[in-house]
Amino acid sequence: MSELLPQSHQTITVSTGGRPISLTKVSSPSVPSDKASQRTLHWRSNELLKLREDLTGGESQHQIADEIRMISKEEREEIMRGFTIDISPEQCLVMKAALCLPWNKLRLMRSLTTSILCISLVTTAATMSTDIKVKSSEISDKFIDAFTLFSKCHEIYDSNHILSDIKMTELETSIHLFVKFYRTNFPSATFLPKLHMLEDHIVPWMKRWRIGCGCMGEQGAESLHASFNNTERAYKNMRDRVDRLRVVLQNHHFKILPFTQSLEPPLLKKRKAKEDKETL
Repeated sequence: MSELLPQSHQTITVSTGGRPISLTKVSSPSVPSDKASQRTLHWRSNELLKLREDLTGGESQHQIADEIRMISKEEREEIMRGFTIDISPEQCLVMKAALCLPWNKLRLMRSLTTSILCISLVTTAATMSTDIKVKSSEISDKFIDAFTLFSKCHEIYDSNHILSDIKMTELETSIHLFVKFYRTNFPSATFLPKLHMLEDHIVPWMKRWRIGCGCMGEQGAESLHASFNNTERAYKNMRDRVDRLRVVLQNHHFKILPFTQSLEPPLLKKRKAKEDKETL
C-alpha cells in the first residue's frame, strides 16, 4: 500500500465485477490530538475534511450536522467553551425586546446602543488608514449629536402626564434645534414624513390636548387583552357559560377601575333561623 500510495490521503480505484472499490491511505497517528501541535491538528482537520468530502459525495455539511447530533450534551458544551460568539448591539436589542422588558429600559438600551455603534465605528476604523479614522470620528460625533438632540425631544413628547407651558416651550425649542441640525449636517438626506409631523404637527397637537403622546400609544390597549385572558383562565372551570362570562367581565372591570368596586351594593344578610321562628 505504501508503494502504491506514497502520500497520505491518496486514493486509488480498483475495478471489480460490480461496483468499483476506492482505497485511501490514512497514516497512523503517533501522537494523540490533545497532545499534538496546532500545525498537526490543522493538518489532521484537512485530512478529515477531504475524507468526509469523498464519503458524503460533496455534501459534508449534512454529515457534520449528524455527527454533532451524535455527540452527547456534555461533550458539546465542553467543545463550545473554546468558541466565542459575537452578538451585535442590534441583535442584543432585539433579544431584550423579545424578553418583554419595560419601554423605559428599552429606551435606555437604544441610547446606549447608539453610543456603542458610534464607538465601534471609530474602533474599527482605527485599524485602517489615518484618513478613514478621522472621517469615522467626524461621523461618530455627528450621529451622537443628532441622537442627543432628538432624545431631548423624545423625552418630552413621549411622556404620559400633563405638560406645563414651560415644557411646551422647551419641546418647541428642542424640535427646532434638532431639525436645524438635521438639515445642516444631512443636506442630502430625505426629510421623512415623521420628521415633518415632528416639526409642524406635534407641538400644536400637544398644546391643544396638554398631554404627552405616551397616553396615545397602543401598548395600553394591548395589555388589556393579556389581563382579560388571565382573568378568563382563572374562571374556566365554571360550567355555566353565562355565569362565567359575567364573573370574568366583572373581575376584569374591577382590575381596570378598582374604585368601582366600592360602588357595588353590599350583599344582603341572610336572616337567622331563630329570627324566622320568632316571626312565625
